[in-house]
Amino acid sequence: MCRTLAMTILALCCATQVVAQAGAGPPSHFLLFGGQSANIDYVPDRGTLVITDRKVSPFFSHGSGPIGFELSVTRLKRRHLAFTADLSGYFDRFTGAATYCQPTGCGTGLRFETKTQTFYLLAGPELRGSEWGRVTPFVHSLIGAVYSNSKYTMAGSGVQYFNPYMGTGLIVVSSSAFPKDSTVHYADSNTDAGLTLTLGGGLDVRMSEAVSGRVLMDYAPTFLARPDLRNTALAQSVGMTHIQKHARLSFGIVWHFR
Repeated sequence: MCRTLAMTILALCCATQVVAQAGAGPPSHFLLFGGQSANIDYVPDRGTLVITDRKVSPFFSHGSGPIGFELSVTRLKRRHLAFTADLSGYFDRFTGAATYCQPTGCGTGLRFETKTQTFYLLAGPELRGSEWGRVTPFVHSLIGAVYSNSKYTMAGSGVQYFNPYMGTGLIVVSSSAFPKDSTVHYADSNTDAGLTLTLGGGLDVRMSEAVSGRVLMDYAPTFLARPDLRNTALAQSVGMTHIQKHARLSFGIVWHFR
């Protein structure tokens, strides 16, 4: 991700050497940005995940997603000072095999699916370079709220039960016994909100007097109550963490308004 960002910024900077060095007109008062965005997390992959008597959906909802959008409005207040309001959303989907266990045995042959969606709403100050040039670098520090929703389903037919069971992957454990039916369906969901911050910046490259191209990258931690998955040596996920680290990469078009 960082390598892609560096290559994109380098390409934009090289392109600016081709165009004339004259300014692109007087500065605008409002900037409207819209573009694609990706939000990656730093949760390590693990071969075994055991979840006992807890909702499963929060384990897959970390405030991230490879597919998303970002919209922002920036108001230029002074020569290098602006204020930005930012809205972004991200979507992700997880699928795979699952095992459903109880004290007397484990059922195999199930499939699971988790769909997640996360929305960010932030605002804060932005420091910008000269608006008279072709390239305007900027940095910002935003604060706001993050809303997360996830839905988990697990189902299977022809489920076979084993005792004892030895295996890896997603293992959902219930300490209470349930009928060993050949058809199993389980579902849960989780919705919550929390604090989020965004620290980063990018470049606006003028393509005309009214339009610029933008690329930006942010460090965007969220503070949601989530299971702690950082220790991959433990099959059983224990504890809670109240910070999730993210990196956000966005690119799109900026419209200038006076």
